[in-house]
Amino acid sequence: MFKRLVIVLSVGFTAIAAAQTPAAVPATARPGHTCMKPDQPGRLATKNQLKTFDRDAKLFRECLQAFVKAQTELVKLHSDIGNSAVKEYNDYVTELSKKPDEEKK
Repeated sequence: MFKRLVIVLSVGFTAIAAAQTPAAVPATARPGHTCMKPDQPGRLATKNQLKTFDRDAKLFRECLQAFVKAQTELVKLHSDIGNSAVKEYNDYVTELSKKPDEEKK
């Protein structure tokens, strides 16, 4: 009978712990940019080809800058979420530590 109780309790605690474990993003899930790097024209390029290359190089730079900006915003968002979770836990622990003092009064 006691063994069954221990098994039931351990299964219950395991289920609770699993339910509270946050889902992790796989390390392989890394976003990549879709910016197209232009091919540099050769020495015999025409003026029009050079102009087109300059325009495409500028678009490539702008695309990469937009990608970096978006990733930076995501980093800030995730950092804020993590900090919020830490604050929630710290507040919880502070609240728990105050309860014994209140019970003594």
